[in-house]
Amino acid sequence: MKNVTRNFTGKEKIIIALMLVILLFLAYNQFVDKPIKQSIADEQEEQKLLQAQIEGVNKKVLALQQMQDELDALSSTGETPPEMRPYNAKREERYFIAGVLKSTKRWNISFSDCTRNGDQIRRQFTVTFTTETYKKMEWFLTQLNKCPYRCIINKARCSIQNSRSLEGTEEPEVVVTLTATFFETMVGGTPDADLPADSRK
Repeated sequence: MKNVTRNFTGKEKIIIALMLVILLFLAYNQFVDKPIKQSIADEQEEQKLLQAQIEGVNKKVLALQQMQDELDALSSTGETPPEMRPYNAKREERYFIAGVLKSTKRWNISFSDCTRNGDQIRRQFTVTFTTETYKKMEWFLTQLNKCPYRCIINKARCSIQNSRSLEGTEEPEVVVTLTATFFETMVGGTPDADLPADSRK
């Protein structure tokens, strides 16, 4: 039996070399390049999540710092800081706001569902009211700021609109919309059916 041997031509060697290069490139792309790119993408996604968590913590720190600054300012003036009433003080809080709003022309108030973070209860509400002058608007904000219950104004916006009087003349009026939050504590409070789940758990 004769052994058949054959030498590759130059063209065949080039084709084989190209095929090996292509196979090596495909293997590199599949087992090296893609895993590295996926690892980088995973790290970038984790970095975004960590950044979001850091921003959330920073916001909490700023809010706590603001509260501390307000307490320090009250202490320096000798005024008594607002009290954080035990849960559930929503009736007293609503009576207070309604009593202050009586001095305005028209008003509307709505409360969101309260939230809980450990022993802290938050009741956010939105108020829209109309008054004749900026001075009365400032008076209302001052009353809310000096509220005997712990309350922080989150955002306030005002605009000027014209209204028609009974005599048919147009008169400017100030329209105010604001959101604020009452703070209560579970320390000394009695849980009820409206108590939300603790967000810390």
